[in-house]
Amino acid sequence: MTPGAGRSTFQLKFFFAAISAAIIALAVAGALFATSMRRQMDQRIEDTLVVEARLAADLLAASTAQTTVPALDAEADRIGELIGARVTLIAADGRVVGDSFETLDGVAAMENHGRRPEVVEAGATGLGRSRRFSDTIKLDMEYVAVPARHPAVAFVRVALPLTNVRHQLQTVLTATLTALGLALVGGAIIAWVFSARIGQRVRLIAGVAERYQRGDLTPPRLGFGDDELGTVARALDASVQEVGRRLEEQARDRTRMEAILAGMVEGVIVVDAQGRLQLVNDAARHML
Repeated sequence: MTPGAGRSTFQLKFFFAAISAAIIALAVAGALFATSMRRQMDQRIEDTLVVEARLAADLLAASTAQTTVPALDAEADRIGELIGARVTLIAADGRVVGDSFETLDGVAAMENHGRRPEVVEAGATGLGRSRRFSDTIKLDMEYVAVPARHPAVAFVRVALPLTNVRHQLQTVLTATLTALGLALVGGAIIAWVFSARIGQRVRLIAGVAERYQRGDLTPPRLGFGDDELGTVARALDASVQEVGRRLEEQARDRTRMEAILAGMVEGVIVVDAQGRLQLVNDAARHML
């Protein structure tokens, strides 16, 4: 592998490591935000439906004179228009006597609602909630039912199509994903700039190391920086410069010794502990 390829690989590895960490962090943050937002929206919508159901019951209590199915259905239509939700009026025996989403004929054809989960819970605790698919309008719905204070109506139920909830959630998630995408682009730019700067410093240190390897111990003219990478580079450079100085001293000592031995008339032969020849002056060469 060429030095340039190695340097590029280091910079790319650093960049991809940084961007991968950013992607993971943003993905986790996005997932947590989406989950939290969904829960908050569900809770807020449910709380709103509870308030609307109680308001509908209060409005109905003011119309106790209306006891016929046509009059009650018209009242359900009026209340539903006021609160912006589906309103269903249920008699004590479970019959539907009014529904803001149905015509009068449709109301007559509706199934008995006495065993619907939200109605049963409202009869037992005063407040019933349920989320399920509506066979009447063929949509997933959020239901809230409360007891009514009316001679012909036992329960008032309000409902909201979950398609509305999902649309609101989708809008929020789209905005969130857009923001996360922009953050990722910004993070990628910052990661590339920093990886390029660090890569440049690594290339500088690698270039100095290559010069040392070739035997050029000239000190670098550029600084290494004040962080940990610079500290390591300065320590290595100081070690190499110290080795260079010692080698120069040894070379000078050897040159000085050779000059002294060359001027001697006596023959001098220097061998090491294993008997290998290390140095011979001119006088010894003439003798041999």
